[in-house]
This record gives sequence, C-alpha cells and structure tokens, in this order.
Amino acid sequence: MTFQYGIRSIHELHDGKLTVSHLPDIEMEHRSLFPERTTGMSLASQDRRQDVAYRFGPSIVEPGIADRWQKFEAQYRAQSRINKFWMATISDAVVEPRLLSVLANGFFVRECMRPLTDLPKLFPGMRGEDVKRLVGSPREVFTSCVGLVPTSTVDEAFLLGSGVYNNYYNWTIRYAPRVRIFKSFRRRVKLLSPRFKNEYVRGTLQLHGVGQKRVVPVREPILVRTLHICSPSAIGRHELSPQLIAGLADPPVPTDPPGAATRLYIPRANVKSRRVVNEAEVSGALSKLGFTIFDSAQHSVAAQAGAFHAAEIIVGAHGAGFANMVYARPGTTVVEIIPEGYDQGVTSYRSLADHFGLRYVPLFAREVLPNRNRCNSDIAIDVAELVRTVLDLPQGASDGPNAVLTGAGEAAVAGNA
Repeated sequence: MTFQYGIRSIHELHDGKLTVSHLPDIEMEHRSLFPERTTGMSLASQDRRQDVAYRFGPSIVEPGIADRWQKFEAQYRAQSRINKFWMATISDAVVEPRLLSVLANGFFVRECMRPLTDLPKLFPGMRGEDVKRLVGSPREVFTSCVGLVPTSTVDEAFLLGSGVYNNYYNWTIRYAPRVRIFKSFRRRVKLLSPRFKNEYVRGTLQLHGVGQKRVVPVREPILVRTLHICSPSAIGRHELSPQLIAGLADPPVPTDPPGAATRLYIPRANVKSRRVVNEAEVSGALSKLGFTIFDSAQHSVAAQAGAFHAAEIIVGAHGAGFANMVYARPGTTVVEIIPEGYDQGVTSYRSLADHFGLRYVPLFAREVLPNRNRCNSDIAIDVAELVRTVLDLPQGASDGPNAVLTGAGEAAVAGNA
C-alpha cells in the first residue's frame, strides 16, 4: 500500500497563527526573552552562562584537549538558544506509536518529528536522500511497512511529547516538563503518552498526580479529533526553554527530610558503556568525604527528585542519571566527570546547569577502553584529582550565580500546582 506524505511546520499548518499560551506565567516569561516575530534568540541579552574552569588532572594524556574545549566553549557561546513558547490545536490528527509523531492533512508536523533521521523507523528501507526529498517537497510517495492507519479514536487529547523517549535523559528533558501543562486542561482532555514499558514513564505521572484514567498510552495509531501540542522544551543540547524550569522546579514530593544526604555520588552501575573501571575506589574515597552513593536506577522518580533537591553537591560521570539535576535547588554544585576524548561539544548537563542556576564543574577522566563514539569510552577517574576538586568547592548551597532564572518559573509552578 502506498501513502502520500510531506512535512510541514506547525507555523505553516496554522498559517503562522499559533494559539497563545493559556498559561500566563509561562507566556510572560518567554515573551520577556523575545522581541516580536522571532523564533529564538541568543542567550547573550540575558546571559545565563557561567564561566567554568575545566579540570584536566595529571593523568589526562589526550593531546590538545584544552584547545579543543576552548573551541567547544566558543561554539556554545555562539549557538545556544532560548526556545520561544507556543501552543497549537490540530483537528483530525493522527499520532503514531513509534516516535509519537503527528500527521495532519497528510503532512507530518515537523516539530513532532525529532530527529528526522528517525523516519526510516516508520518507512523501512528509506535512505538519507529519501528523507531530504520528503522534507523538501510538498508530497512524496513511500511504501509504508509500518502502517499509519488509525485503529482507535480519541475526542480531545494533549500530546506529552514526541521523538526519542527511551532513555531517562530524553524523557526528563523533553516529556516530563509538559505534565504540568497537561494538568491545566479540562479533565475530559486525555494525555497521550508513550507506552509504560519504562517504569519512569509511570513514575513521572505518579509524581505529578496524573491519574491513569486520563492517560492513553499510544500503542497503535490514534485519530484525535482535537489535539493540543506545545513547543519542545528542548531541541538540541543547547536549545532549551524556560518551560523546563516552570515544569520541573520544586518537584511535588516531600523534599529535604531530616537527615537527607547533602552530598551525592551517582555511580555508573550496570551499564554497557562509559563504565568507571575504578568505581569501588572512587566510591570509597567519596564516602570518606561524606558522600552518599546514590544509584538513580534503583530508586523511583519521586525518590530521585527528592534526593537531588536535598543535595548541595552532586558528583558523577556523564550519564542519564544526571538528568535529575533539573530537580536541584539553585546554587547546588554539580561535578560532571567527562571522558577525555568526549567529542560532542559542551555537554547537555553544562547547558542545564546554566539554565537552572547550578554551579557547574567539569572534570575529565582518562580513557581506558576507547569507544568508536568517544563520549561512551570507559574511564578511570583520577581519585586524587577528584578529591582535590571536591575540597576546592565552595561549602554549602546558596542562591547561586543565576538564581534570578527561576523566579517566574517557580511562580508558574506554584500558581498551577
């Protein structure tokens, strides 16, 4: 069977007229960052980016690493963006299960197709040039072996997200911030979410008090008579939105209980890549400095949010467990340990730290088992350098260098809890 598909932006589908936010606090925060008729802006006019001192340590052998990271820093300063917030309503839209992408009038909605390179998952056999043709032409014909014909219908729903969600980082950054927005809709509106094959999907909805009767897991293509979607909270590593703060700051869980750990070490346990080969030595040294070893994978979403919110210092190797920094208080210090050969530019966690007003310290570790994708290489952490780094940190949490960032977002959360 053949189908005719094209790709259009939500602006084109709406003739450039998007629905304004029904959440005034979020809308006001975004409007204050943008002049009219712009879709994004550099952070330069309201600069959230902090100056950081990269710590390499004596065991690092990668030649030219300092020069490479100076280039990464310059790229980050030039390319990072704050995303504008918008909402849109689409009639008779189809949501498919693999990517939670959206079709309207025979067109894929571009903003719900991230990344476009995932299109071959819907059209097996599609090549790179096919993707370019689909993007560049009004319509293109492909044979679909997946099937995008709806098997059920929902009257009115809100789409929780689209694109990659099958790791905790992408789920937390791209999907979780929208839960609060969904809660502001009438109770008859359903929530279209990924299937519950990952426990953190269910755990996040429970954290925010969303009852299962309102949730429709997308297992087969669904026709939605009235579908509400909103702008992404993140596109790339450095293209974020204040929606992140409004949706995730001050998690709705009992936080900072008496005796809560103020120093956390997040180990890389039971992982296939970016393993810390001297994990026991690192954990032992940090335990002597008062750190609690907190394996995020062994705890519920609520417990992770609560632990990160209570912490004053968080240390760990680059990995999805660090996504919980979005629940930390402004001024919290995060030490991200990065493989020396990391080749993807300034990390997403640096960008998140800037966005949420956290103190960020990058520490590099020696590669011992290089990976083709060097950000996934196994590493050996220089324990002496790690201890020196921790001892050099400011003691105690404060309002942080960027605390002003969270004001409007926190007010939005409080006003719509």
